[in-house]
Amino acid sequence: SIVVVCVHDSESFDMALNLYEASLMPNGILNHLFVTNSMEMYGIFQALGIRSYLFSKSNHHSRINMTEDWLKLKYTFKVHVVVEILKLGFSVMYTGLNIYMMQNPFIVYTCEVCDIVALSDTPGISTDLYFAKPSSAAIELHERVLGASRLEPKPIIGPIMQKTMKQMKLEGKLRYDLISHFKIPSGAIYFEIGARIFAGDKACKICVAVRNDWITGNAARIYRFKENLQWMVDDNSYYSDPKRKYLMYNNSNWFGNLTNHHEVTAFKAALSISHLLKRTLIAPTFHCQGCRFKVCRIYAKHCSLNAHFR
Repeated sequence: SIVVVCVHDSESFDMALNLYEASLMPNGILNHLFVTNSMEMYGIFQALGIRSYLFSKSNHHSRINMTEDWLKLKYTFKVHVVVEILKLGFSVMYTGLNIYMMQNPFIVYTCEVCDIVALSDTPGISTDLYFAKPSSAAIELHERVLGASRLEPKPIIGPIMQKTMKQMKLEGKLRYDLISHFKIPSGAIYFEIGARIFAGDKACKICVAVRNDWITGNAARIYRFKENLQWMVDDNSYYSDPKRKYLMYNNSNWFGNLTNHHEVTAFKAALSISHLLKRTLIAPTFHCQGCRFKVCRIYAKHCSLNAHFR
């Protein structure tokens, strides 16, 4: 089996590197391959000694419609990559960049008769972390997903694959299983409903991995990873530069209905001061008044920056 990571462009590099440093290597997952269609990203992966492959027009021109599919590759990239590897006879575990692995996920992907093992989601099915065998059914699934995506200007692969999986199962062509969302929960279940705002909040003993989703943008995902000590990338020597200076402050007081107003005002002031002093601002915890997490029903409980600004 090969664990496949797809990196479409340079904007995803930090997330990809964190997956490598915080999930794959700590869990001893050495049979991985980072696939990219960016020459820049391929060069960086090679320089770091990370197993990688350049998925380019020149080496896949016969399999991809040059005038149509390549323009949509941002949306269909993972499907193109997975089906090519399946055709070579390898089993594939595809993982998205938003995954943090507490354990080696192979321990729960144990269905011997299944063509596909995906994740149970609320609602439906998630393919953020899924396993596929090199069976004719799994290959047909991915080819049908690519065919359906050609009818959409900006195809969203998740719903298309979910619909196709269900259709092929009804046809008796595909056997699949779903991993419980309690073992690999979504961001909504793990972070928000589970009230895991900071590292150490309510350890999940049965979790194998967590999906850092139900939040918009890589910047917000990275901040959530950092708050939960699930981030390992030392970008621009943020953690290790001995010359870097920091600024910290606390939101310790409760001002009733005015708490949110005062804390936002203080945060803006701290940003200005840190900029003038050329220091890195370490954001404090915030009271939960007015935020959108379920945990915010208890106003005095502390929440992260993402609770108010996302």
